[in-house]
Amino acid sequence: MVEQRYLYPNPKISIEKPNHLSMNFLLLAGKNILVVEDNSINQMLVKHALSKSEATIHIANNGTEALEFIHANSYDVILMDIHMPELDGYQTTQIIRNELHLNIPIIAMTALAIRGEDERCISIGMNGYVPKPFTMQSLYAELERVLETTSYAQTNVHQLSDGNMHIDLSLLNKLAGNDNAYIKTMINLFLDNMPNTLNKLQQYHNDSDWDNVFRTAHYAKSSLSVIKIRQMYEIAEQIENIAKSEKNTKKTTDLIVEINNYYAKAKYLLNKELNELSTISKVA
Repeated sequence: MVEQRYLYPNPKISIEKPNHLSMNFLLLAGKNILVVEDNSINQMLVKHALSKSEATIHIANNGTEALEFIHANSYDVILMDIHMPELDGYQTTQIIRNELHLNIPIIAMTALAIRGEDERCISIGMNGYVPKPFTMQSLYAELERVLETTSYAQTNVHQLSDGNMHIDLSLLNKLAGNDNAYIKTMINLFLDNMPNTLNKLQQYHNDSDWDNVFRTAHYAKSSLSVIKIRQMYEIAEQIENIAKSEKNTKKTTDLIVEINNYYAKAKYLLNKELNELSTISKVA
């Protein structure tokens, strides 16, 4: 390998260009990695970049193949191209998260040509992204960051989902220290209090009492920041902002209907979780 150097005006002074030998290949040793990429050149680039890592590499040509690999194997991380035929990276990630309920770290491989694409990757459940064209350094840096940040988090993820909405109990689980009795108490408290909160929200709205609409929406957000229901939290925040400004107040009529509909779905999932926790307690 030819050593590359940047030369200053004085030829006796030089600085070495960083190379891949400084990267921590041990990070990926023994790991199973799924690369989802439809471009054969990019497939070879990724495979070559990871060739010294002693990881097992599987290549899927599209999202449909990726799901077949995932059903047959266990993976430590997925490198996911965004724009592919059949199932693209977004659709595949949503199936992995919402239907298969898997928390495998997923890193998007994207040119980021579309404004906001990086934010969209994270919002649908990916853990990071590598811009194309990538270097070995950028690929390994993102793999290291994602694997280190998700290794602890994965053991503490506690999510409920029906495919359309998600309830994140991870914070509650962390606060409870895996005390199922405490988790059940908190869920029951949420189920007892939230209907009253939503009823108050409706009544204050009917009375055009925007100060109390604001306070009640803010109170709802506090509960929804522990038992995290993103859709309900975002609606409560919209109602709070409208009540604060007292502008576009007619919009709150639909928002209140919407937040009640989400609560009905959440109630079903939380009661199901309570039953499962009760079963675990009996077995224990």
